[in-house]
Amino acid sequence: MKTLLLTISVIMMMAICAYADWPPGGVNWGGGFNFLWHYWSVVPDGQGGFWAVWQDAEWDIRYQHMDNDGNMMFDYPGPKIIDDANYQANPEACSDREGGMIFAFKDYRHSGSPDIYAQRIGRNGEELWEHNGIPVFVDPLVEDYDQKLELLSDGSVVVTWKHAINWPHGHILAQRVDSTGNILWGSTGVLIIGDDITQPWDPGISVDSMDNIFITWVDHTEDSLLGGIWNQKLDIGGSKFWGESGTRACYGLTEILRFDYYSATIDGHGGLLIAWYDVRYYDGNVFAAWVDSTGTSRWGLDGISITYPIGGAETIIEYDGYDGAMLSWAGFTDEQRAQRIRIGSSENALQWEDGGKVVALGVGGKPVSLFSAGNGEWILGFRGHGQGISQKFDSAGTRIWGDTGKNIWPDMVENYEAVTDNEGGAIAISNSYINQHYSYYAQRIDSAGHYSGETGIDEEGQQSPSSFSLSTPYPNPFNSATIIEFNLAQNARISINIYNILGEEVITLIDGLYPAGRHSVEWKGTDLSGDQLSSGIYFIKLESKTALGISDIKKAILVK
Repeated sequence: MKTLLLTISVIMMMAICAYADWPPGGVNWGGGFNFLWHYWSVVPDGQGGFWAVWQDAEWDIRYQHMDNDGNMMFDYPGPKIIDDANYQANPEACSDREGGMIFAFKDYRHSGSPDIYAQRIGRNGEELWEHNGIPVFVDPLVEDYDQKLELLSDGSVVVTWKHAINWPHGHILAQRVDSTGNILWGSTGVLIIGDDITQPWDPGISVDSMDNIFITWVDHTEDSLLGGIWNQKLDIGGSKFWGESGTRACYGLTEILRFDYYSATIDGHGGLLIAWYDVRYYDGNVFAAWVDSTGTSRWGLDGISITYPIGGAETIIEYDGYDGAMLSWAGFTDEQRAQRIRIGSSENALQWEDGGKVVALGVGGKPVSLFSAGNGEWILGFRGHGQGISQKFDSAGTRIWGDTGKNIWPDMVENYEAVTDNEGGAIAISNSYINQHYSYYAQRIDSAGHYSGETGIDEEGQQSPSSFSLSTPYPNPFNSATIIEFNLAQNARISINIYNILGEEVITLIDGLYPAGRHSVEWKGTDLSGDQLSSGIYFIKLESKTALGISDIKKAILVK
């Protein structure tokens, strides 16, 4: 019996220690700016933490690194890494697999039309390439944007982007940069597609273990021979495998397909798997295509329906490490669904029932992260309606982190990502509008789904308050100041206001996001202007803005 109790205690302590260093509500690791909050990119650091890079309010680029224990490696709000003349914007990052990261960004230093630049940051935050980045592609007369990048096995990186020449047509280009910042595919890169007829948009990039490079793009041309999702396959020298203009994965005119909702991943055998949102069945469904190693769309240019008859919208797809992929999408009935698919015949592609599995109930949204957690389990991150939620499910689609997943910052999320913690859990990362400015927060969720500040467990493994309550202030009556304590059962946006006996509000003490736990605030008997109030009875009201209708009121007596 003693052995059993000891074993249980050790297991509980291991679970608590997994997230004990992270404070309730998470770590505020960057931001603090009042706009341009959504231009960010986060990548795992390979050791259970993450790197982040973002555009600040001054149109410069900042970065931050957070380890597995919730420690910021650099001072808040993150150092500037790019601050050249004019504007720098929209950074996109990938890991360098040596403890640092590489990112590409739009740069306006030469003119009003952005060019593409890149920079590499070492594990200690040092610039490894030229100060303010190296030019990947410069054309002062033409706008370049929508850059994406992926790392190759030798440490070099391939960048692809839209070159908006001859609008609305334009080109899709690609360039390879070695680990020391040298350009490898000539001064202008490789032309993936571009002429006076096609209208390529939204390039994507994937790389497999054999260093095959796949570029995917959408063609918005309203022509049955051109419209659809297209692909090209390159070797490390930039040579094309799939013809001069690439191959088409799926057919469609712009009024048929919602191409801004497509996602692509490798198939592990020299080809690609692609999923997209399609409204051919009126209310919308998710479809998938398999492009094999020769560039042939094996499931036909119509693809196969993933979600019919359930319906679905925005989607994400990730290689499963074998011969298929996991796919997730937002359902139409406040739910998140998933489906396993495998390459081969279209008749046997779907591994679960028609319509897939419901992996999260109660809220649906745009899937932003999907990765393997090991042992056949997956972690999904999605956002919608002010929510940022992570869910874990197994190889059969069974929900592991409860029916609704883990929602750390309810009703406050503007943007959301989740990255692996390398231990079967995730680090949830959000951008939230709190106290009239945008800030970046991160919180670790362990393999079992626990996190610091979760209802029922605090950072020391003790029980958190089970109620939303306001304590009687002390001292009371008071002369110069009184302390107001309050308990929150979960993270919430709250307000504490003081009212006089006529019901008139005299001051707001708190208005913002607070983590679950016990808190206190001091009131010095003043009004909003800082003037001393007269003696009398005042009422203190604690109110939740996250769960409407929840409040508590206590009386305080001011004596002069």
